[in-house]
Amino acid sequence: MLIGDGRELLGQEPAATYDYIIIDAFTATGTPEQFISSDFFAMVKDKLDSDGAVILNVFGRAGNDRLVNAIYTTLQAQFAYTRAFALPTETADEVQNRILMGSHHPIEFQVCHMAGFVEQEPEEGYIIVD
Repeated sequence: MLIGDGRELLGQEPAATYDYIIIDAFTATGTPEQFISSDFFAMVKDKLDSDGAVILNVFGRAGNDRLVNAIYTTLQAQFAYTRAFALPTETADEVQNRILMGSHHPIEFQVCHMAGFVEQEPEEGYIIVD
């Protein structure tokens, strides 16, 4: 087991090492910026093998969430294929769990295996930089 800053530890790994990289990091204010920036996603892309994918667990408002849109747009800048999924909510102001994915290849899924998550299309956002 390795203990330390996840970004620093991942940076030490050889290229094309991983099938999947899962980002599930939170503070009281949300996902730390060092795990959602363009530079970080470029590093993640380098560490994935040719069939690999990155999966992010983030939280945001069910409606138009500016930060979630930015994370998704930043992910799109590094990966040819992206998809976004969320658990349904009753109102646009509710906080919802969202899953964002990026890959070198089309991302396929079966609705029956999504544990209630439905596909979403986040709005255009800004690119997050370090």
